[in-house]
Amino acid sequence: MKTHEFVDKYCSYLIILIMSLGLFSCSSGCNTTSNNVANETVIMDSSDGGIADGATNVSLTPSIVLKFSKSMDPTSINNTTITLTDNLSSNLTNKTKQVNNIAIGNIIANADNTKFIFSPESALLANTKYFVKINQAKTSQGIYVSGSFSFTTSSGGVIAPMVSLVTPDNQGINVAISPYITVTFSESVVNVNSDNVWLYQASDAGNKVNLQLIAESGNSYTFAPSSNLSASTNYILAFNTTKIVDLDGNQLTAESFSFTTKNPQWQQMGESLLIPSNIQNADISFANNIPYIAYIDDNNKSSVIQFNYTSNTWQFIGESNLANNVSRVKLAIDPSNSDIYLAYLDDSNNVNI
Repeated sequence: MKTHEFVDKYCSYLIILIMSLGLFSCSSGCNTTSNNVANETVIMDSSDGGIADGATNVSLTPSIVLKFSKSMDPTSINNTTITLTDNLSSNLTNKTKQVNNIAIGNIIANADNTKFIFSPESALLANTKYFVKINQAKTSQGIYVSGSFSFTTSSGGVIAPMVSLVTPDNQGINVAISPYITVTFSESVVNVNSDNVWLYQASDAGNKVNLQLIAESGNSYTFAPSSNLSASTNYILAFNTTKIVDLDGNQLTAESFSFTTKNPQWQQMGESLLIPSNIQNADISFANNIPYIAYIDDNNKSSVIQFNYTSNTWQFIGESNLANNVSRVKLAIDPSNSDIYLAYLDDSNNVNI
């Protein structure tokens, strides 16, 4: 064999080998669309009145709480991406079986879109296994999340109402000292008021916080304390189960929830402040959660600074002295494009922008 023929044939074999390795590599887990990789998780959460995966003896009108590991895009959480059926697979080989999609009610989200609650629109069948399937739900970053869970209903009998969801989250921390407390029930109930919904410090159960009912929508009720709660304190939320009943007179299932308030101490932003100690006037505004401050120094010169979270410092916007002989400033930011506008009054009482 001639030398050049041997080289050509060797190169051909080498190319084929490389291509084969490439194909083998892709067939062993090559992700061509990384945004579709489901690397976030979801569980069926029982901590807020929901039911656990695999639970048995479940109420015929259960509250189903899905807890995601990341904040979700609420538009992707609907009765298409979340289904309740009496059979896990919709691709049945046994044609004598039929998948029954169970109609579900409105899906309610918590404040940060990590928990979603729903219930069947009507009572489920007794002694029946049901499946909850999540498919093509997306996080706020566009990552797909999927999951499958199951539970089995009880033999029927009395169906007691339950607390399905509470805000702040059960066992939540760093809760505001003036929170809105929202309670969602699994079905319509009566006698939900400040006499039958109790909030108290974990260390002082006898001293209940005065709550005011400020909003009611469907099975959800929102309360607010009449005064600020204590900082860095654990609170218990409980209910008068003998008074809160459903329309058939069934008493509320006994449950309690807790949260801990934060310590609202002032903290300095940044390692050091650029604002001089003898300022004459100042104004603050926000864009995309970034604070901006306009101020007048003791030489009657105006400046605008913004906070940089990455470097933990304040930085000048433009020149350090934007205008001279200024007596008053007003700062505004256009929310559509974050353009900054500084209005100021000069020493001749003329308004400038």
